[in-house]
Amino acid sequence: MSRLLRSVRLSLRLLRRINQRFLKSKAIIEYREKSGAFTSVDDLAKVSGIGPGTIKQLRDAVTVEGEKSTETPAKPE
Repeated sequence: MSRLLRSVRLSLRLLRRINQRFLKSKAIIEYREKSGAFTSVDDLAKVSGIGPGTIKQLRDAVTVEGEKSTETPAKPE
């Protein structure tokens, strides 16, 4: 396989991934505009195209303002 063909295939895969992320971002924004603010990261599951796997990937990277933490505070020593 030529270098050019490999490069084209890699570019197409990258574009597909970018497009998928764009579509998910767009769906999140549209849902928020229609339904109002999210109250927790888990609310993202209400958005079409966002499933448990996506939420798991996003959980550490996103926050919802005012969301109550589910973590138990550390006990003072």
